[in-house]
Amino acid sequence: SQILIKYLVINYPEYLIARYNIELNGYKGNSPIQVLEQIAKNRGFLLSKSEFDVKRSSRTIMSEFRQGKLGRISLERPDEQDFWADY
Repeated sequence: SQILIKYLVINYPEYLIARYNIELNGYKGNSPIQVLEQIAKNRGFLLSKSEFDVKRSSRTIMSEFRQGKLGRISLERPDEQDFWADY
């Protein structure tokens, strides 16, 4: 899910902002874990008073991505072949 979040922050930040009501400052300002923590905070996914359930956030974003709830997103773009080269 962290790879997906990285891709979404770079290519579809408006979808994450709209769906999860989070703040993004570009990819360099937000690690995938920070994004998951924001989603957990906004959705009330807590393990304890001070610890966010990032695993639940991860499952949620993956499930909603698969269901198309984030919007029409393509993981394949001819101009972005280098993005996946690291993975």
